[in-house]
Parts: sequence; C-alpha cells; structure tokens
Amino acid sequence: MVSKGLRNHGWTYVNIDDTWQGVRGGKLNALQPNEKFPEMKEMVDYIHGLGLKAGIYSTPYISSYAAFVGGSSDYPNGGETHDSIKINKQPFMHIGKYRFEENDALQMADWGFDYLKYDWRIDVNSTERMSSALINSGRDMVFSISNSAQFKNVEDWVKLTNLWRTGPDIRDSWNCLYLKAFETERWAPYAGPGYWNDTDMMILGNVAMGPTKIHPSRLTPDEDFLTFCKSLIINHLS
Repeated sequence: MVSKGLRNHGWTYVNIDDTWQGVRGGKLNALQPNEKFPEMKEMVDYIHGLGLKAGIYSTPYISSYAAFVGGSSDYPNGGETHDSIKINKQPFMHIGKYRFEENDALQMADWGFDYLKYDWRIDVNSTERMSSALINSGRDMVFSISNSAQFKNVEDWVKLTNLWRTGPDIRDSWNCLYLKAFETERWAPYAGPGYWNDTDMMILGNVAMGPTKIHPSRLTPDEDFLTFCKSLIINHLS
C-alpha cells in the first residue's frame, strides 16, 4: 500500500478481520489477542508509522462467525474460549447476559486502533451500546456495522455509526453482484459525509470466499469497474 502509492489515493486502512481473538483478560478484562497477534500495540504503532490506519473486528455475540470469542458472555467475567466454542458453535450464537462493550472499546483505544468492524445480524441496542463505548473511549474510531444491517433501521444506523452494510457478503459472480449489491438505491438518500453505505468489498485479483480455494476472480475488469462505480453512486446520490 505504501510502495505502490495506494496510500496516496485513499487506501489507508489495514483492517484485521475475524480470528484475532484470544480470551478475555488483562487490566480491563477485555478481549486479548491470541498467539497469532502477540504484540498488538506494537503492530498498530508500526502501521501508524507507515502513515496508515489500523482496524479491528468484533461482535456483540458470544461467538464470532469463525467461532472465536465475542463481545458478550454467559459468565460474569467471560470465560468462553475458541476451543470451547468451535466444538459446537450453535449454543453461542446469541448475545450473552453479560456485556463488555466498554471494556473492549477502552482496550482498542489503548492499542491505538482507528476503526472497528462490528459483525453479525446487528441490532439497534447492540449498536447503540458500542457506539457509546467508542465515543467514551477517548479515541476517535470509525464505527462500521456488518452484516446485512436492516433497512428499516437505517435512521438509527445514520445516528449511531459511520458506515453500514447494505446486504450480505458478495462473491466473484456478476449475478451475485447484481442481485445482492446493486439493488440498494433505496439506501442512497441516507449517505453523506461521515455516514456511508457499505456495499461490501471490491473483488480483485486472487480470491477465496467461504470454503472455496484461492482462485483468480471470475469478474472481468469491466465488471470490477462497474461495481466500484455503483458503490460510488449509492453513496453520493441524495
């Protein structure tokens, strides 16, 4: 992103998605990184040193999509682990009795993150709780909600977040893009500076989604370009 000059054209965020989570602990009883991210703050400092920004992932559910520890628990101080969840994820696919938005927001701020992706069938209450926690964390962080934020709550998303997903995950299929991502014009009037519609990722180069193996994108260059243009239109129409 730096050596190719992408940083100079708006490509500035390096975001960690699901699977970084270890267990809850530390001085804030917040989610801690697993062995794949042994020096989280040092990593964020390095990213900042390159003139880039850093993002991280979480969910209000007990379990993340990939069966890693989430932002709530059925135990007062947490206690779920990746091993305990992945054996049978189904019992953990709900928001727990005990919530840790403030703990986790303070930890993310302490590490220096600039962006949070908040995932899994997001509801207004969870969004409001995390929005408040981020505001009170002492650090300015972009707040992104995913997946499939319901249109009926769009006025809440505008008040509480900086961007919201307008549909499910997309794949390298023109039919998928047309059916799932392109029919989003109804969202357009709600976008504006600081509050954006998120039509999901740009699909470029070698890709792998779900159980598929890494393969060259099946989209043509023209289809990629049209996808990008459509996203811009959805965000700028009013």
